[in-house]
Amino acid sequence: MSPLILCTLALVQAQAQVPAQGQTQVAQPPSGAALISKMFAYYASATTMTGAIHMTQQAASSTVTLDTSLAYEGPSKIYLRQALGGANPMVWLVTSDGKSFTYDFPNTTRTAANRAEPGRLLEAVSPTQSIHLTYRQIFHASVQSLGDVSLPVLLSVAGRDELQAVKDMIGSIQYMGTTKIGTDSVNVIGGGWKAGPRAPVSAQYKLFITDDGQLKRYVETNIVSLKLPTGQMQPQQVLTTWDVDLHVNAQPDETLFKVIMTGS
Repeated sequence: MSPLILCTLALVQAQAQVPAQGQTQVAQPPSGAALISKMFAYYASATTMTGAIHMTQQAASSTVTLDTSLAYEGPSKIYLRQALGGANPMVWLVTSDGKSFTYDFPNTTRTAANRAEPGRLLEAVSPTQSIHLTYRQIFHASVQSLGDVSLPVLLSVAGRDELQAVKDMIGSIQYMGTTKIGTDSVNVIGGGWKAGPRAPVSAQYKLFITDDGQLKRYVETNIVSLKLPTGQMQPQQVLTTWDVDLHVNAQPDETLFKVIMTGS
């Protein structure tokens, strides 16, 4: 088990108490930290992955969606496509055939005012005889060229850096019971969300995890200040939900793993 997963397990502070003689031991609820650790291990074990993540963000009367389609195959094949819906649609795409990988220019370049959208970047998977990038390293190289690098997307890749980033987002952990998502029984874990390891808690999160560690849904709730036409600032709740449908060690479609230099 990796040191990161062991570190997550170390978040569990409470220990089971031995009941006094004559008392009946009461079943303890699952540990939220232990379930998060199991989730880490579940996705870190993947050698292949297929699936989709559907994000819906709601604020006041506005709704925005972003869909992620993905396929990975070790050591170096990846397909990751993200499509933003709504009034200003946009597409991001990362692909690798195991020899070369392509991705979009960083978002700061693509969205610059009065500038035509550039083409795509091409890099070698093995730039030297001693360097051979994995699909996780390719993802890391292209992270500034994606539309959604949220907890579910990081978890789907589940490299050391990605899992550390997820761990840094978790400001507190509380087991909140069980519920159903479709036909799946899931454990609900909530707490405070942070933008990074030293950042203060700025939102609330909920993870919906099956007993074997699969993430089925992730929710973030935060408050932002919106400027009204009068110039006054008004607090507004933003609710973002990611519905997750990932398949660990499923056989990906090999035709997805190809170099794409134009379009998305």
